[in-house]
Amino acid sequence: MNFDGSPTDTLLTAGTIYVGGTFRIGKNFTATGTHQVVFNGSSVQSINENYDYPHSHFRDLRVSNVAGVAINVNVLASGNLRIDSSASLSGSGSLVVNGAFTTLAGSGVTVANFELDSTMSVAGTFSPATTTFGGLGQLIQGGLGYKNVTVNGRASFAGTTTVSGNLTAGGSTRGVIDLNGQSVTVTGDYSSGYYNYYEGGTLIMRSPTGVLR
Repeated sequence: MNFDGSPTDTLLTAGTIYVGGTFRIGKNFTATGTHQVVFNGSSVQSINENYDYPHSHFRDLRVSNVAGVAINVNVLASGNLRIDSSASLSGSGSLVVNGAFTTLAGSGVTVANFELDSTMSVAGTFSPATTTFGGLGQLIQGGLGYKNVTVNGRASFAGTTTVSGNLTAGGSTRGVIDLNGQSVTVTGDYSSGYYNYYEGGTLIMRSPTGVLR
């Protein structure tokens, strides 16, 4: 499927597009409202071209393909993302999700860069190379396969968590990480990013049960 025509700013506001093959964005794919795109092919699907990011973006995105979907460019879903049972999301690109993120049992998410700005409910495997939390008041779900984690907004750990790479409180955005009384193991480095001479990322530990190791 190829989008490369006239502006769709007020046209893709509801309904569902089912995609069985490759999805290409040249320009002017701007979904809003309750519009949804479902990837439900029977062989591996991909998004390899998006020449209009972030102006061109999905609203709600759903992956139902058990053969998998690969995102190899920058992609924005301004709404929600759902990964169905046994479906998978991979690729060398970056995916930003502004809304809720839900995965069902048996699913997998290994896309290289994943940013979430709202809630998460992960029942499958989850191990992007870098996971970024960009919202405010987010909870970082415990027990997942985090590699590198960056907090650019404000996020609290919701359970015992292991980060096999680095944990970073973003400096340019003055990100705030709250241990929230949880035990967090970081195999790599913890760092508070630099914003200016007086400000940067922040780590909060106010509970006696909180442990960072």
